[in-house]
Amino acid sequence: MGAYAIRRVLWLIPTLLGVSVIIFTLLHVAPGDAARAMLDANASEEEVNELREALGLNRPLPIQYAAWVGNVLQGDLGKSYSRRTDVRDDLFRSVKNTLVLAMTSAVLVIVIGSSLGTIAAFNRGRFVDKLVTALAITGLAVPSFWLAIVLVIVFSVQLGWLPSAGMQSLIGGGSIGDIAKHLVLPSIALASGGIGVLARFVRTTVLDLVGQEFVVALRARGIKTGRIVVHVMKNAAPPLMTLMGLQFAGLLGGSVLVETVFTYPGTGWLMNIAIFQRDVPIIMAAVLLLSSIYVVANLLVDLTQGLIDPRIRRG
Repeated sequence: MGAYAIRRVLWLIPTLLGVSVIIFTLLHVAPGDAARAMLDANASEEEVNELREALGLNRPLPIQYAAWVGNVLQGDLGKSYSRRTDVRDDLFRSVKNTLVLAMTSAVLVIVIGSSLGTIAAFNRGRFVDKLVTALAITGLAVPSFWLAIVLVIVFSVQLGWLPSAGMQSLIGGGSIGDIAKHLVLPSIALASGGIGVLARFVRTTVLDLVGQEFVVALRARGIKTGRIVVHVMKNAAPPLMTLMGLQFAGLLGGSVLVETVFTYPGTGWLMNIAIFQRDVPIIMAAVLLLSSIYVVANLLVDLTQGLIDPRIRRG
C-alpha cells in the first residue's frame, strides 16, 4: 500500500505543473490587456507601457511563468490588479465559503442520490422506479444556474421563505441558523445535477449486484431486505466512491455560476468578478487552487479505494 500511495502522490507534481502551464498560457494569449484595463479609458499609451513594465508584463512569457511559479511555491500569489489587495487573503477567505457550499451540496448528492438509486433498483419496473428515473433525468437536463434563478423567484421573491443572496444577513446575521438558511437554495441548485448522476449510477450498480449469487443466497436464507441492501452497498462502495469524488470536484467547478446568481461570496463569485475586470492574478490563483483541490480529492478517493480493494493497488 505504501508504494502505491507514493506513486499516486508523485503523480500530483506533473499534473499540477501541467495545469499551471495551461492556466498561464490561456490567460496570457487571450485578447485584452490587463494594464490597459487597470487604467482610465483616456490613459495614454506611454502610461499603459509604464504600468505594463511595472507589473512585469513586458517580459517574455517563459520568464513571467517561472517568476509566477516561484512565487506560488513560496506562498505568494501576488497582488490583485483591481483590488490592490493580497490575492492569498482574498482567495482563502472565499475558498472557505465555497468549500462550505460544496460540502453541503455533496451531502445532499450522497444522501438523496444514493437513496433514490437504491429505492429505484429494488423496485425495478414499478412506478417508483420510473418516477426516480424521471427525476434523475430532469436533474441532469436542467442547468444549475437556470434552476438557481427559478428557486430565487419561487422561494425568495414570491413566497419569501428563504434569502436570495449572500451568505448571511447584513443585520443580525452570522448565526448557524442564518447561514444555514442562506445555504438552502444554492445547495439545492448546485446538487441537482449530481443527484441525477448518482441516482442513475447507483440504480445500475445495485441492479448488477442484485442478480449475483451472494444476493440470491441471502434471499434464500430469509435475510431481510434491509440487511441485503447493506451487503449490496458494501460491494458497490468502490465505484461509488470514485463517482462521489468526481462529483465533489464537479461541485467546486459548477459553483461559479451558482455563486454568481446568489451573490454568494465564494471562489466562483470572486473569479467571475475577476474575469470581467481581467484581474489575472486572482483568476490564475483561483483556477490553480480549485484544480489542486480537484486533484487531491481524486487522490484521496484512489487511496481509499486501494485500502478497500487490494486489486486496485496491485494494478
